[in-house]
Amino acid sequence: MTSQSALVKYKKLGLANEDFEAKTAYEILKEKEVYVTGGTLYVVATPIGRIVDISVRAIKVLEGVDLIAAEDTRRTIGLLNHLNIEKPMTSYFEHNRLEKGQFLISEMKKGKNIALVSDAGTPAISDPGEDLVKLCAENDIAV
Repeated sequence: MTSQSALVKYKKLGLANEDFEAKTAYEILKEKEVYVTGGTLYVVATPIGRIVDISVRAIKVLEGVDLIAAEDTRRTIGLLNHLNIEKPMTSYFEHNRLEKGQFLISEMKKGKNIALVSDAGTPAISDPGEDLVKLCAENDIAV
């Protein structure tokens, strides 16, 4: 297949623009809709280093949820401000995980979508997010 015929094929598949220039993965994902379903916990990885390393899917989920549960609201508000996302936020960390976990479960049972974010990296690996994921499993809430 010649490169020109490959680009024609890519254009038909939505992988190239009108000028037959190949789209980057970022451009393709940016155009895609991310459907956030009711009563779901979304575990959202945040950048460990540079803020620009956040994924497009993470941005779309943060834009689509009803509430963000953050390990450190001060760090998360900086990320959200950088991304121009305004969403209600609540703290969820080691010392309030039992009480706040029950609150978050009740909100998801009402159909609210919640994003769980940690200071940096993927929540639920070595932080209280693990407890919230277990609570979701016990309550038949999608994660």
